[in-house]
Amino acid sequence: MELEPDLFEAACKQARRRGISMRQASRRLSDVNSSGIDLRDTDGQLLLHLPWRQLPGFSPPPLNTEKRISLNERAKQEANAGFDHPWLRRWLLPVNLGLAVVVNAIPLSRWLLQGIGIWFHEFGHAFVAWMSGRRALPLPIGWTTVESERSPVVFVLLLILALLLLIPSLRQQKRLGIVLALTLILLQLLGWFALPTSGFNSLLSWSGVAGELILPTVLIVASFYRLPRYFNWKIYRIPCQFAACVCLVRTVIFWQRVRLGLAPIPFGSIWSANHGDMNDLIASGWSTQTIISSYTTLSWICMAMITGIYLIQQRTND
Repeated sequence: MELEPDLFEAACKQARRRGISMRQASRRLSDVNSSGIDLRDTDGQLLLHLPWRQLPGFSPPPLNTEKRISLNERAKQEANAGFDHPWLRRWLLPVNLGLAVVVNAIPLSRWLLQGIGIWFHEFGHAFVAWMSGRRALPLPIGWTTVESERSPVVFVLLLILALLLLIPSLRQQKRLGIVLALTLILLQLLGWFALPTSGFNSLLSWSGVAGELILPTVLIVASFYRLPRYFNWKIYRIPCQFAACVCLVRTVIFWQRVRLGLAPIPFGSIWSANHGDMNDLIASGWSTQTIISSYTTLSWICMAMITGIYLIQQRTND
């Protein structure tokens, strides 16, 4: 039974006296029963149960046989107005992918938005460095500074960040946040204890283009799931998905052209024609065919993952 405005306000006042924030409280999803009031957030999660004795001036509602809307049904109605709206779930990704194809087909827009790909590229380098415990600073000028020595401070700070994602995700039952946090912790442990220096150098060079494929894929997949409330993912997922689509489409098309012999491997970099990620991979013993195969295979894996998650979400939502 939906709370009356005055009862909801009285319950919120009692909750604030206990130091509980009511910013995410939902009057529609909060529930009245014979024992008291269940204050719930916009996701339907229980924030606080208040017995009637703590609400002076109010009493339990009389018993009746009226049909009551279940919490799950009301939660679904609330969600349809926001995060899980059927239109967004079905059409957001196809529209963003279509826009990304158009953007990358027009030289001017492709040039204006090339900074998106640079950011993903440099974050790919930085991510590998961070996971191995090394300080790194990705810059939007086609350069990432990486220290050669490992730092326990980096390891601890990243572990804390992973826990800051894991703990609220467990409390709010956000599956994506739990998976991401546990994956980050596992990658940290592998990067710190199992990655030799020689392997790190090759992986660091490879991770630039890989970041243009993997990181957009993570963002696109994440756009179908909820994160803890303080990320405000309900809003940010839309522009993030568009940026991810622009970068992913550009990189997938480019490396398919390289595979077909329609474009050369991008040796060199913005700063030097003789030094770049592909040059470093060749110097590490990689062949040109190995480079091409690794990126084209990774691109197919990313596209298959996005397609699979999208179809599962549509089937679940129907």
